[in-house]
Amino acid sequence: MATPIHGIALRTVRHNERNDILTLYTAESGRMSVIVSAGTSAASRRRRALTMPLSLVECVVMDRPGRNLNPIRDLRPTLPLPGLHTDPRRMSVAMFTAETLWHILPEGDADKSLWRFLADAVTFLDATPDSVANFHLALLMGIGHYLGIAPDTASYRPGRIFDMAGGRFLDTPPTAHGHWLEAGDAAALHSLQRITLTNSHLFEMTRAERQRALDLTLQYYSMHYAPLGRMRSLDILRHLAF
Repeated sequence: MATPIHGIALRTVRHNERNDILTLYTAESGRMSVIVSAGTSAASRRRRALTMPLSLVECVVMDRPGRNLNPIRDLRPTLPLPGLHTDPRRMSVAMFTAETLWHILPEGDADKSLWRFLADAVTFLDATPDSVANFHLALLMGIGHYLGIAPDTASYRPGRIFDMAGGRFLDTPPTAHGHWLEAGDAAALHSLQRITLTNSHLFEMTRAERQRALDLTLQYYSMHYAPLGRMRSLDILRHLAF
């Protein structure tokens, strides 16, 4: 059966001498992996260019009963992304974002609202004339709402600590575990909940503050999903001169 899909490219890895495995997050089926040619022909090189991190693509999956990995045909871009694939800073942010999404997006049924949010974020990263220094923070804050792990901002009061496991602001540290933030970091995390893609350039942070915010956010996601501290793209992102 041939099934048309619209996807966001997350990762490509070698499968064998002839094929690669492309992981997509799709509007129709959620996260899925497909087979693409890994040859050295001009067509294969074009396919690799089309599936760079965060590329928006559409194709037809050739569903074959009993197979976990199926081939695709008619791969083409849904929307050209010239800024995303030519600007070094945007490319680095895209690599980090794609790797993060590969770790945290769950297997399962499609979530069209989440897919739409991510697709809009990709086009924003490509086209915005403003700084993208805080893009990854805004994206992670936004995804938290779709995944059901956004901090409970209603529980915030000045001076409270933040319970990383429970996602709530408390007057005193939890006794069941030691995963909590002091009042200063808790206040910074609370302020960060106001960030969106469109206002992210208005959040003024030093490089150290931005890296601290990212470290805390990754720590929070690691507690609720997969460990995110050893991602290859993280070091590249840290060295960007934002």
